[in-house]
Amino acid sequence: MAASVSYTKIFLKLSLIMEKDENEPGELVLKTARVSFLFNYFIGVLAIIFLLLFIGAFGLEFSLFPKTSNSAMTTLVTLGLLAIAAGLIEQPEVARFMRTYIVTRDEVIEIEGILTKRKIILPYQSISEVTVRRNPIGRMFNYGDVFIGAFRTGSDINMKGIKNAHKIHELIQNRINLLRKGQLDFWEKAKGSKDPISD
Repeated sequence: MAASVSYTKIFLKLSLIMEKDENEPGELVLKTARVSFLFNYFIGVLAIIFLLLFIGAFGLEFSLFPKTSNSAMTTLVTLGLLAIAAGLIEQPEVARFMRTYIVTRDEVIEIEGILTKRKIILPYQSISEVTVRRNPIGRMFNYGDVFIGAFRTGSDINMKGIKNAHKIHELIQNRINLLRKGQLDFWEKAKGSKDPISD
């Protein structure tokens, strides 16, 4: 009885999260959190600071049309560091644009790509494991990777840098538990029922 009440509470919580109203099932759309790219931002800002200090300390001149070899070297170093900084800072936005995760009432979906979309759909019945992977910085800023393993090889989904990763893990795991309990109840009732063929 206690187990039944517990599963009922879980189901009600899931219903509130996963449905907008009675007729329109909701979807939880997830993107990689920008905070998971703190290292990128740190190195990018560090590169810009180093560049400014480097130019200021040596009194170098930056010009898009250098006339001397020193000026040309300064321009190359400046443009190189700016390109590195821009790439590091823009990488989170590219990752967020390229990859989307969707958690529905029936399945977990990963959509990846820009022009050519690659889609992995994992029904809850096909999920073998759900784990959360967080490094010390992830624990500090409350993000992590949610790995969703599938019974079929090559169909795994790794949600990278998701905010509140442990809550997403609980949401998916509870949904799986509900489905498996429903299947278990079905088979127990089927075993307990009388076989009509034996009549």
